[in-house]
Amino acid sequence: NFDNNIGYILGYCGAGLSFSAQAAFRLAQQIAGQKIPNLPLYNTPLPYIPLPKFRRLGQLAYYQYATVLDKL
Repeated sequence: NFDNNIGYILGYCGAGLSFSAQAAFRLAQQIAGQKIPNLPLYNTPLPYIPLPKFRRLGQLAYYQYATVLDKL
């Protein structure tokens, strides 16, 4: 299901190569019109992120908070 002919792969978490290869394979299958497994991972839209312009600020604040917790 491509809205506005846009496909995306996301969720990289440091696991890297194996996940990126699997995600690219599934995206290519969708582009080619092939059937992919009916799993929420492949069929769920991106979650809504409130105030997206402040995402990096929130991320920075969380990292600072985690740094303080690590030092305790």
